[in-house]
Amino acid sequence: MRTQKPILLYVPQNLVVELDDYLKRNPPKFAYDIVYFHYIIHHIQEIQLKNKNRNKDIENKAVAINIKNLKKVSAANIRDYLNILKLGEFVQTDGKYISGKSSRKYQLNPIYLGTAQIIEINPEKRLHNKILKYLKNSKAHNDRNEPHLRIMERHFMKLDFDYLAAKKWILREKNLTRQTSYLLALSQLQDKRFRYFKRNSRNNRLNSNFTNLKKDLRKFIVGDFVCIDLKNSQPLLLNLLIQSIINNNTHQYPLCYFFNLKIICKTFGNRKIQRIFKTHQIMKNENLVSLSKFENAVIKGRIYEDYMESCEMNIERDEAKKTLLKLMYSSNEKENGQGQKIIPYKNDKIQFEKVYPFVSECIHSLKSKDYRQLSVFLQKVESYVFIDCIAKELVNSGIVPFTIHDSVIVEAKDQEKTEKIIQNIFFEKFHLTPPLRTESLKKANPSLQPTSMEKNNLGFY
Repeated sequence: MRTQKPILLYVPQNLVVELDDYLKRNPPKFAYDIVYFHYIIHHIQEIQLKNKNRNKDIENKAVAINIKNLKKVSAANIRDYLNILKLGEFVQTDGKYISGKSSRKYQLNPIYLGTAQIIEINPEKRLHNKILKYLKNSKAHNDRNEPHLRIMERHFMKLDFDYLAAKKWILREKNLTRQTSYLLALSQLQDKRFRYFKRNSRNNRLNSNFTNLKKDLRKFIVGDFVCIDLKNSQPLLLNLLIQSIINNNTHQYPLCYFFNLKIICKTFGNRKIQRIFKTHQIMKNENLVSLSKFENAVIKGRIYEDYMESCEMNIERDEAKKTLLKLMYSSNEKENGQGQKIIPYKNDKIQFEKVYPFVSECIHSLKSKDYRQLSVFLQKVESYVFIDCIAKELVNSGIVPFTIHDSVIVEAKDQEKTEKIIQNIFFEKFHLTPPLRTESLKKANPSLQPTSMEKNNLGFY
C-alpha cells in the first residue's frame, strides 16, 4: 500500500514561537488545533506567491482571502482562528470590505518575518486529507482544456529539477523573507500534488508553479533548455493598440480578434478612443515624431534602453523596465490617507510625457475609465498570441514548451525551429518581425550540493 507523504507548511519561526506563547496566555474559547493557525499563515504566503508579478521583488503584500474556499480546505470555524491571529496582531488587515466590490485583505505582521520553520501535517490529520481533496477538485476540469494545453500540462508534470542544488542556492539568499518565499515555491514544485496548471479567468494567462518561480531558479531544470523571450512585450503590444486606434481601421490586424476596433471601443469606451484619435490629429504635425520614436524603439526591442538614454538615467535596464511598467499600469490619480487626490509616480510620468508626449496621452486616456483595463487587455492579447497561437503551433510541430507569459522555454535542440514559429506568427498577426532574446538556462548551473546541516535547515528528506 502506497504511503502518503506529509504536507509541509512554511511558517516564520518567530511567529510560531510567539503564537504558541500567546495561546498559552490567552487560550481560545473553543477547542482548537494549532495546525489550523499555522495553515492560515502558510496560506497567506501561498496567495502572495501566486499573486506576485515575476518582475517584482518578493514583498509581504496584503492579499484577499476567500473564506468560503478556506473553510472547504480547513475547518468550518476557520474564521475564529483568523480572528485570533488578528487579535494577537500576528496578521494585519486593511480593514476594508465593501459587499460585492472588494474583500478585506490580510498580510503577516512584518515583525515576525524571517527564517522559516517547516511544519508537517501528517496523513492521519483531517486537514491533510481535506487539502489533498481540495487540490484534486481544483484540477477536476483540466481535461476540458484544448488538446495542446493537455499535452503541455502532462509535460509540465514531468518537469524535473535539481532540487538539492536549487535549495542550496536559495539558502544563499540573505533576505529571509524572500528565502522563505523561494523555498515555498520550490517545495510546491517538488511535491507534485501541489503543481497547478490553470488559465486565469481575468487575463487568460496560463499560470503554474513555474510562472511564479524566481528567474534565477530556472537554471536548475534538469536538461538542456533555452528561454526565448519577446523583448519589451507590453510596450510592443501597447504600440499595436495605439496604431489600431489612430489608423481608425477595423482591419488593421485582421487575424487578431482583440485589435478589432469594435472590441477596443467596447473595452475602453467610445469617447476615450475618439479622444485619442482626435488628439492624434491635433498633435500630428507637432508630435507625431514621439510616436514614431516609440514605435521604432519597441520594434527593435530597445524601448527601455532608449528611454534611459533620453532621460539620461544612470540605472540598470531592469529598473527602467519597472519604471515604464509602473507608468503604464498605475492609476491616473488616487486618494491619499487624507482624502486628497494625488498622481502616483508623478515625476516619472512628467518625464515620460516629455519623451513620448502622444504615447503618454494615449496611456492616460486608456486608463481614465478604469486604470486596470489597459494591463488586463494587453495581457489578454499576450496570452492569445503565446498560448493560443504560438504554444499551439509548437505542440503541433512536436515541440512542447513551458510558457511564462511572454516567453517560452524549450529544449536547446528546438531553438531555431521555435524562433521561426514565433516570428511567423507575429508576422501573420501583426505584419512585423518580433524582437526576441534567447538565453541558455545552462550558462550558469553549478552543481551545488547542500551539507547535512543545510539539508536539515531546508527540511530535505
